[in-house]
Amino acid sequence: DQPGILLPTDPDKMKRENLQQLKVTINCELEEQVRILGYNQGGEGLRGRGEHLNRTADFARGYVVMKFATDEYAKGSLRQEFKPREEIVVMCYTIGGHSGGPCVNQQEE
Repeated sequence: DQPGILLPTDPDKMKRENLQQLKVTINCELEEQVRILGYNQGGEGLRGRGEHLNRTADFARGYVVMKFATDEYAKGSLRQEFKPREEIVVMCYTIGGHSGGPCVNQQEE
């Protein structure tokens, strides 16, 4: 495990961090190792859940378990709906604060 690094909230300081944009891929393999990135808000040690705002990025380990694909499109709908054509399912123990974070493979994609 690697120690977390506190990221500054000042936009100018963030620019100096030289953070790299993540690459996006649609390719994956079953049982491929992944990480979910986020900010653990589950509470640990002496502090309970919701007692402290954790601003240190961390990750949870997981792996790809399924991939679904369809060629169906949303047709004739009067409402705008989100209907994904592909879905990658990962098994990963996440903690409050990880939800919505990116899922990253070993190639940093």
